[in-house]
Amino acid sequence: MKGSTIKTLAAFLLALLVVIGLGAFFWPTTSQQIPTFRLTPTRVSQTTNTAIPPSPTGVSNQGSTPIPSATLMAIAPKVETVMATIVITATPNEPKASETPTPQPNNGPVVHTVKAGDNMFRLSINYGVSLSALAAANRLRTDAVLKVGQTLVIPSTTNAPPAKPVTTPSVSPNATATKSADITTTLATPVSQVNGLPIASFVVLPAAAKNNIRQIYAKGQALGNNANVFAKVGDSTIEPPHFLDRFDGGPYVLGPYAYLQPVISYYAGSFARPSLAVKRGLSGWGLFDALWADHEKCLSDEGPLACELRLSKPSVAFIRIGSNDGSDPATFDKMMRKAVEYCIEQGVIPLIGTKADRFQDLDGGRNRVLRQLTAEYNLPLWDFDLVAQTIPDRGLENDNVHLTTYWLHDYSLSGALYRGHGAHSITALIALDQVWKALNER
Repeated sequence: MKGSTIKTLAAFLLALLVVIGLGAFFWPTTSQQIPTFRLTPTRVSQTTNTAIPPSPTGVSNQGSTPIPSATLMAIAPKVETVMATIVITATPNEPKASETPTPQPNNGPVVHTVKAGDNMFRLSINYGVSLSALAAANRLRTDAVLKVGQTLVIPSTTNAPPAKPVTTPSVSPNATATKSADITTTLATPVSQVNGLPIASFVVLPAAAKNNIRQIYAKGQALGNNANVFAKVGDSTIEPPHFLDRFDGGPYVLGPYAYLQPVISYYAGSFARPSLAVKRGLSGWGLFDALWADHEKCLSDEGPLACELRLSKPSVAFIRIGSNDGSDPATFDKMMRKAVEYCIEQGVIPLIGTKADRFQDLDGGRNRVLRQLTAEYNLPLWDFDLVAQTIPDRGLENDNVHLTTYWLHDYSLSGALYRGHGAHSITALIALDQVWKALNER
């Protein structure tokens, strides 16, 4: 009897181990814990014919929740029979370092706390959102100045940290505009083009013009003009702080245009200097109207142009005007000729720039007037209109007049050349450099 009981108990235990072994074989191995088993023999001092059932305490297999120990006991019907205790222990299946889960996308907005050095453009690049979307989400201008500690909502991104801009060592020679206005490829080598346009195509300065500006310059020096000063003449498209201002004091990164640093040094102080001839809404007619002049600094009969040239005594004057001149090219031609002749009379080289917009000028007639004037008077032409054709939406804001901002001023990023003011300032600087070099040629 004793032998048969032991055999029965052994058979029972063997069957139990087989069942448990099969369970372990089919136990899930992902997102759960892997069980191990320990068999502990004990003895009881009572004779019983009752099997004591297992007593698990809240066994669960939900997700990766640990499974508590469960004790399964089988007791022989006689004193001193063996009781087998099987303890099921959960062992965590730790992921390897290389298998660390990546953050999952969160389609909701995240909040960024502004740190020193942050600006709207840099944040739009780092988070991979458009500058306009970032501005709209926070009810700010695209060129808003941020304060340290300020919180911004970053729309439609992930909870993952901002990604660094992807860089490549080359620039595409294709000048065709795309909608990717926030391109951030790094230009690794010096270039003599902008968006695929050779400098000679948008800075027109033939030999006859070079000879003429040297004569104008010499006259200005005889009149006491300052060789290291240039003036700005124009409307709101060149008002501070967007047009060239950052080249006084920085910060800026010239990148492949580092060869322009000498001209920045030569004209230091002119880039951010306020001009009495830059006014919102100013037209060619207003250049000679005393009502547009600063009544505290200008003479009673002076218009903005005459006042600015008298007080700053520049050797060069950027003239960027035309967006407010209505639809009469003849009147615009008349007033611009008057402005050109007045500058020459004062020994100041007019550096005329074309405009990107087509406001009340669908056929670009005012730009044709400007191009014609530079050809007739043998003057340098900064043809920004040509550059604007390589920029998404001609580099214009929603009003189709003012240029999109580029607060970062980092020209090692080709994104600089796909923002209106970014391309505007660097091409103006290139034009100034060409004029300066022509004056110094022997």
